[in-house]
Amino acid sequence: MPDEQNTSTSRRKLPSKNDREKFNDIFRLFIPRLQAYGELFIDKESARDIVQDLMVYIYDNADTIIIHSSLEAYLFKAVYLRCLNHIKHKRIQQSFNQRKTDDITETDAHYYDPDENEVIRKIFSSELKAEIENAINELPLKCREAFIRSYIQEMSTRKIAEELNISERTVDSHVYTALKHLRLRLKDNLYLLIPLHLFL
Repeated sequence: MPDEQNTSTSRRKLPSKNDREKFNDIFRLFIPRLQAYGELFIDKESARDIVQDLMVYIYDNADTIIIHSSLEAYLFKAVYLRCLNHIKHKRIQQSFNQRKTDDITETDAHYYDPDENEVIRKIFSSELKAEIENAINELPLKCREAFIRSYIQEMSTRKIAEELNISERTVDSHVYTALKHLRLRLKDNLYLLIPLHLFL
């Protein structure tokens, strides 16, 4: 784990252990993104356990943990290293030919190191989340409402039409317009393959 108890003079980035509300804000902000990131390496249940254990760790040790980078960078690096430890442990338990096919190897995992891969770092960053939100907020009201219901809330076209009191064809037109706008607005981030609901 990344230097989690270092006692250097670097600035502490965690709230006091007694400040439960600030910790709740941290949990709400990071848990979904950290779990999605962990699932790049390992199965969903193991990723969830790793993230939950990390959240317990930072809460229990909030008064002693020193973070050299941003809190976001610290958390993603911690998840990355814990996932690598999980993979190593599984390799001890299983022979090479018996490893689960849905878990990537330790060598493959280095591609996803947030310190080494700028694309991976940006995919899960708050910077990209804000960029997506701004692009969506630029849409006309009805267009934005149709897009959010379709892509974020994953509602059917018929249900969206009923809620917005418009035709299904109009819903499709709004969603098409929104996607065209987002493709242009986010043209420098065409690597986005993760569903938008992971960001918003």
